[in-house]
Amino acid sequence: MTMDRQHWIDKLYEQIKAEVPITRAAYGNSLHGWDIEPIMLGDEAIGVYIRRGHETHMSLSKKNALRHARHVIRVYLTANLERLGYLVTRTDGNAADDRFLKRLGYYETGKEGSWTLYRLDKLNIK
Repeated sequence: MTMDRQHWIDKLYEQIKAEVPITRAAYGNSLHGWDIEPIMLGDEAIGVYIRRGHETHMSLSKKNALRHARHVIRVYLTANLERLGYLVTRTDGNAADDRFLKRLGYYETGKEGSWTLYRLDKLNIK
C-alpha cells in the first residue's frame, strides 16, 4: 500500500484535532523532519509510527489499539530500539499513557512544560 506523506499526516490530524487546538497546516508543519511510516498488519494500515532521531510516537486507530498493540510494539519499537540503542517519547500528562509507557519499560526523565519525558533502554515484553 503506497500513500503519500500528506495522507498519513491527515490521518494523524483527524485523530488529534478534537483534543489539540492546532490547524491542519500548523500540524503538518510541526511534523517537518519526522519520518512517518504506516503501521501495517497484512495489507491493512492500522496506524502510524513517527520518528525523528531517537524520539518516537505511534498512533493506532481506537478499534485496533488494544487488539494489535503487542504486534506493533514487537515490530516497530523493538526494531528501532535495537537499531538506535534507546528511544525517547513524551506524553501530555495523560495518566493512562504514562502507565502504559512504564509497563513497556520507559522511565521518566523529566518535564518540559506540560510534557512528561520518557526514555526506553529495554522493553519489558517478550
